[in-house]
This record gives sequence, C-alpha cells and structure tokens, in this order.
Amino acid sequence: RSDWHLDEAFSSGTFYQNLFGKIELYVASKADSLVVISAGLFEKYSKVNPRTFLISNAVHDDRFTKNELLLKKNEQISFGFIGSLIPLEGLELVLDALKIVKRDYGVEIDFFIAGKGESVSTIIAKSQLLGITKQVHACGSFPFESVDKFYDSVDAVSYTHLTLPTSD
Repeated sequence: RSDWHLDEAFSSGTFYQNLFGKIELYVASKADSLVVISAGLFEKYSKVNPRTFLISNAVHDDRFTKNELLLKKNEQISFGFIGSLIPLEGLELVLDALKIVKRDYGVEIDFFIAGKGESVSTIIAKSQLLGITKQVHACGSFPFESVDKFYDSVDAVSYTHLTLPTSD
C-alpha cells in the first residue's frame, strides 16, 4: 500500500526506517505474489518479485479518461481526492497549488476530499492559513459503492506521488 516506514510521521530515525525497508523488501521477495496500488511501488517491488501486480489505488484505470484540462479565468472547476488522509499523500501540496491557481490565474477550484486519517486537521488548518477554506471540502469516508458517484461529481481527480529520500 505504501512505504509507510518513510513517512515523516514515522519518527524512529533512519536506522529503523532502513531496517523496516529491508525487511519489507525481503518479505516481498518471498511472497507467492504481491499486489501494489501505485506505479512507484510496482517499479520498486517488481524488481524483487516478478509476480507483482498493479491495481492503481484500488480503482479501475479503464473507468477514467485522461484529458488535458484547460483552465480559463473566472472559471469554476472541481477536483476530487479519495484515499487515506495521511502526510504521505501530499494533499498539502495540492492546497498550495489551489492558492496559486486562484491567485495567478483567477480560476476558482473546489477541492473535495473523501477519506479519513491523521491529516484531516492539518488540511483544514492549512486551508485556513491559505485563505481557501470555502474551496476545500472534507467529505469524510463513504461506502465503496459510492466511489463512482463521487468521481462523476468532480471535473478532475488529483493524486500526488511523493518520493521521500532514503539514505542507502
């Protein structure tokens, strides 16, 4: 699911981060098969286990089309995110981008965030600091059967990929 041991919130130091990383690689190499949810994890773990499979964030990729998004001044557009609300997701970066797009391009973006996790309070606090609280909507979590309705209600989805440095 993630390289949790590299998360900034994991404060046991680099020795344990490296130790847990090596243990995870060892276990992955011995598994009968492995399922990961991101291209980054697939690239990493398929090197140690040829029976690694990718299911993108547990969502069917063929459900979505990838189109260029052209933003126009004074346009109203909505972005969505569904997932775990943890620091590793990088949602604070999305908030920074929302502020810049609003300030520099005059585009109003509503950002709908569905999920739960330790970053909810950080996301709300940062949106207050940036002055974009009216654009950020924390929706909580909901049943998997409602995921399609959520995605259908937004113009674009926003997912970040953070790669934290390791000290190998």
